[in-house]
Amino acid sequence: MYAFCTNDGGKLYSYVSTDDGHTFKRYDAGTYNNGDDTQSYPLLQVAPNGTVYALYVDSTDVGDGGIPNTNKIYLFTSTTQGKTWTKQDVTPVPGRYQYAWLAISPDGKKLGMGVYYRSNLDVPWLVAGTTWAPGAKPDPNQFRSIDPDHPIAPAERTEPPGDYSGSYFFPDGKLGVVWTRYHLWTDAATLTRDIFFARQN
Repeated sequence: MYAFCTNDGGKLYSYVSTDDGHTFKRYDAGTYNNGDDTQSYPLLQVAPNGTVYALYVDSTDVGDGGIPNTNKIYLFTSTTQGKTWTKQDVTPVPGRYQYAWLAISPDGKKLGMGVYYRSNLDVPWLVAGTTWAPGAKPDPNQFRSIDPDHPIAPAERTEPPGDYSGSYFFPDGKLGVVWTRYHLWTDAATLTRDIFFARQN
């Protein structure tokens, strides 16, 4: 059993249990910029061959109020059952990202991601997705806005909806993405949201 988390202070840890969660050992997995106030949870997946993957959105380009101007998406990989990790930049294209959700295909040959994205701070938030092979990097030309005609949040929102988003692979190897879109809001509060789903062709 694995867990991958922050310590709310700039460090990333993996926790590994070999006795069904009764006890855990902690291992250093990496670091992140604690000055980024949009920190979100890492996403973890285990491949059929036992390789452990974790995805984390980080930023070293932080503006006013701790809000990033741009982000990077990092993939952490462990072939030692969570004890040691390598870090890879898997950012598809430059821009602002949040809530990247990692998926792995049933045969372990593809990684996938659904994520909230905008190219800069002056445009609305969209939902996007992509797939790529382990060890490679996402092809910028294969990074797609899933529903470009319906932004999930307006440009003036510094962050996209917090819940709900997710991605996973179907048995046939096609990626599915679930996301939330603001439907009705005021300056004071979000009044209603809609949840949508799309499946890769």
